[in-house]
Amino acid sequence: MPAFVTLPTSDLAASVDFSTRGLGFFELFGIPGRLVHLRRWASQDVLLVQAEGVPAQPPAMSCSFACVLSQIAPLVEARRAVRPDSGEALRSGQSGGTEPRSHRNHPTGRRPRRR
Repeated sequence: MPAFVTLPTSDLAASVDFSTRGLGFFELFGIPGRLVHLRRWASQDVLLVQAEGVPAQPPAMSCSFACVLSQIAPLVEARRAVRPDSGEALRSGQSGGTEPRSHRNHPTGRRPRRR
């Protein structure tokens, strides 16, 4: 885990569910009720930590995870299956995402080479 994002959450189970079913992460390690280490691809790690509360306003920073262009539409559909109100920004091409509370995700990727 050379670099990772640490995200506080007031509902660890819901954040794990959203991240795994909606964003394609899988659980590498967890300490029940305390933290969960998630991974999507190599070096795409997230550490979810239980917190009493989360800031009403997210911090002024972002983190991008790479994805293949063909993964964007299925990712939107998976997010919608977990949270019907999420994913509109990805489908419309705008930046920004939704939930879990105060977390935004921006899957990015380069376009495939033309042949």
